[in-house]
Amino acid sequence: MPQSDWLARNASAFAIAAPQPASEDEVVVLPRREISSWLNALPEERDDLWELVRAMRDRIAAQGSPSVHVSFQDGIDSGHLEIHIKSAQPAVSNDAAEVLAESAQTARDPLAVPQAQALSSGLHLIDAQDGRNLRLELIRCLRDDSLNRIDLLVSFIMKSGMGIIGERLESAIERGAQIRVLTTDYLCVTDADALAQLLDMSEDAAPLTGNLDVRLFSDPRTSFHPKAYLFHSSESDHARGFVGSNNLSRSGIETGVEWSLGTREVQPLVTAFDQLWADKRNQPLSHEFLRTYRTKWRPTAGQVVPVGVETEAPTLSPQIRPIQAEALTALEESRGEGFAAGMVVMATGLGKTWLGAFDSAAFGRTLFVAHREEILRQSRDVFRQVRPDAELGLYMGA
Repeated sequence: MPQSDWLARNASAFAIAAPQPASEDEVVVLPRREISSWLNALPEERDDLWELVRAMRDRIAAQGSPSVHVSFQDGIDSGHLEIHIKSAQPAVSNDAAEVLAESAQTARDPLAVPQAQALSSGLHLIDAQDGRNLRLELIRCLRDDSLNRIDLLVSFIMKSGMGIIGERLESAIERGAQIRVLTTDYLCVTDADALAQLLDMSEDAAPLTGNLDVRLFSDPRTSFHPKAYLFHSSESDHARGFVGSNNLSRSGIETGVEWSLGTREVQPLVTAFDQLWADKRNQPLSHEFLRTYRTKWRPTAGQVVPVGVETEAPTLSPQIRPIQAEALTALEESRGEGFAAGMVVMATGLGKTWLGAFDSAAFGRTLFVAHREEILRQSRDVFRQVRPDAELGLYMGA
């Protein structure tokens, strides 16, 4: 089915006009992957399918249809999953929202928006206590190729939050997304190690088509508590936005009691973000800024933190394998005997890069050389885990 025939799309699904419509307005939502049954769909695929069902339902309803009917074709005859949305006669008593809610409960779908959370203003409430958390929404938007403009306005960013969306941010950059992140050094709550990860990502983005720009609002006299996640397109009006109480942490977007309102009308929010982005109090994230920030920042685990800020469990340090410990001991002994150089030979897969990171902790400065850019970046990420507070950078050249 050529994409020119698609009415809408997202990362896992697309919608087309029904080839043999039973009514004047009928569309079909299909998964991109060949799936024979709803029960075989991945959670994120179900989420994407429901997003397009809601969009097509709204499309048909906007054309004046008195009611909308949603039905499954679950592969019994055709061998593949289809979801049909069509205008129904006035005699049909089931409202579209009721059909969606009932279908979701029948399928035990934890990702469908409960009917009670739909707001007449076009907004919808995302409340983890009702089975839908912001983490799922963010992952879905980060996977959507058409959402190539991403603006994150978050007062506090923690390592646990970056652990959830970090790889997906990198994937979005690789596909060409332009990403802006605005956080703050207010109260020194934002995790310095999370900032280090963002700094690494922003430097990695330089040779790619996408970009990551990170700034910090820095004014000790002004509190800074916004939380907004905005996704939009430079080519269409497709957009999703979430504004609420969610900081970028595991508690904030997954497990905590947090409320967020979702909307498709993000332009006013983007305009407000642009104004705040241009504020003269913002400082670009750099090695110099991070170095100074670390002198003031303290991990929240075991510390007294401001009201409303969740504490983060300490990150477990990587464990040294026995063979690595043996090599480290041998290196220390050789240095104790006056040797200024040494060589370790290990088979592939035994962790030579990890060994180098562990051994480097004894030195003020370390030069790690690799013959491929990919290996160098992977090695930098290993060193980051072993020495999260180290100042790491890459140099590419002949």
